[in-house]
Amino acid sequence: MNTKGKKISLSSKDLINISIFTLLFAICMFLVAGIAGMIPTGFVFHGAIAAIPCGIIYMYMRAKTPKKNAIIVQSILFAIIYFVMGNPITVPIAILIGGGLAEVISATGKYTSFWRNTIGFAVLTVITWLGFMFNMHFQKQYYMEYATGRGSSAAYVENLLNLANGPMFYIALVATIICSFIGALLGRNLLKKHFEKAGMV
Repeated sequence: MNTKGKKISLSSKDLINISIFTLLFAICMFLVAGIAGMIPTGFVFHGAIAAIPCGIIYMYMRAKTPKKNAIIVQSILFAIIYFVMGNPITVPIAILIGGGLAEVISATGKYTSFWRNTIGFAVLTVITWLGFMFNMHFQKQYYMEYATGRGSSAAYVENLLNLANGPMFYIALVATIICSFIGALLGRNLLKKHFEKAGMV
């Protein structure tokens, strides 16, 4: 197993790689949310759908930078991007919380455990998705005003709120967890050489 990753601090090259792939990660999330969100059901499930391609990007970053604070840096950049994009404040807050937990989980596996990194990714993905769902559950009027102000019809938002507060929420939650593991496994299969070089097991 490669033990260097847990001892070496982030280099400028690492920070550049993290920045580039965090941007790709955010764009992937944004595109999936935009396309799937054309219908209310699609938006509720956008976290699950995005978890598959984003899992590949995330696991590539873990293989390239199996180092302390890499996930923290990624999460801070991810949160800033979503804040600048005008998302409700609960989304960047959720990203920071999820990223912090993912960092701790990966650290328990010295950043080279595939399954610890996978669990960390699932935690980050689910909590980020919950950041979107939070206002639909607890601040419905605010979300109605927010979403219609960004161009969504009142009928669309009403249907979305109904779905987010019904059984579909729990189905989407489970789907997001499952798809996070699928995305990570796909990443491992597609990036086998990078995983072997990082000693990620």
